[in-house]
Amino acid sequence: MPPRVSIVLPNLNHRRFLEERLRSIDDQTLTEWELIIVDSFSNDGAWELLKSYADQESRATAFQAPRGLYESWNRALECVRGQYVYIATSDDSMREDALEIMASVLDEHPQCGICDSRLQMIDSQGVAVDSDASLQPCQRFMGTILDRQHIRRMPYDALLHTCGRTVYTSMTQILFRQELLALVGPFSTKWGTRCDYEWGFRAALMTDTVYTPEKIGYWRRHDNQATGSQKDPMHLANYEMLLSAFAFLQTQNRQHPLNQETQFLSEFLKARSFRDLIRNGALLHRLRSLVSLCTHHPIELWNVLFEQMHSNAGDSIQAWLQMLNERFDMPKLVEVL
Repeated sequence: MPPRVSIVLPNLNHRRFLEERLRSIDDQTLTEWELIIVDSFSNDGAWELLKSYADQESRATAFQAPRGLYESWNRALECVRGQYVYIATSDDSMREDALEIMASVLDEHPQCGICDSRLQMIDSQGVAVDSDASLQPCQRFMGTILDRQHIRRMPYDALLHTCGRTVYTSMTQILFRQELLALVGPFSTKWGTRCDYEWGFRAALMTDTVYTPEKIGYWRRHDNQATGSQKDPMHLANYEMLLSAFAFLQTQNRQHPLNQETQFLSEFLKARSFRDLIRNGALLHRLRSLVSLCTHHPIELWNVLFEQMHSNAGDSIQAWLQMLNERFDMPKLVEVL
């Protein structure tokens, strides 16, 4: 019988955090799980620990795969059998009832493909730190709605992603249905450590999200973190990822074409940079001095322009989200439970 939850545990040289991560899995009040461990040839003793654990735990399997953050995620995801999927990033942790809470919420709302939860940040020693101080712009925009359980209907989360910041700060805060993988596809491997941002955007275009306000996923901040907090200014890669996601979904779902609202969002996004250029005289002046770059170095040119546009990133992002809020009447997409 398939397990209720498939837990994917990818790892590369996080031996010092693994005992806590494995304990957080063992302690889950939901026990109908399988654990799929993929190690990218660690050299810090992590593989030996993981192999020993899998040898003793009948619900766990472990194998090694060549290095590559999202390549290893995809290899493990090919093996999942559970109704729901949880990616247990090896340097993070979770509350003992995390899987039970999120699986129960998804059970209650079968139209939702993702369960999102409030994230608790921890330090390298596993001690809780102030999570609200590090809220992403999308969370600040949602505000007090995050204090209550609710459903965000598509494309609400996708709209938030267009500000260039993620809605799901860490995979440790979400649980998703296995069937979503068939609609959304695997994680891309072409965007460095940002590929979960692009995958989250694709997912948000294809399904509703149900949110629970409990702090049940623990995201660790430490020096050797693979993915950062996205504090860098908005740049071309963000737009390339979003437009690539649209193209991928159109190919992936020929039998289920994107709805009209999502198609409009695609065109809206493509036009954004030109509208910003027209409204900003300083950028037009800067463009004249950089026009020679356009032919031979378009990437460098657009990086400069986006950096200019987001020199005051926080205000720019919030202004963008507020404009989307008005254009798409986003409050109508949220249902408080």
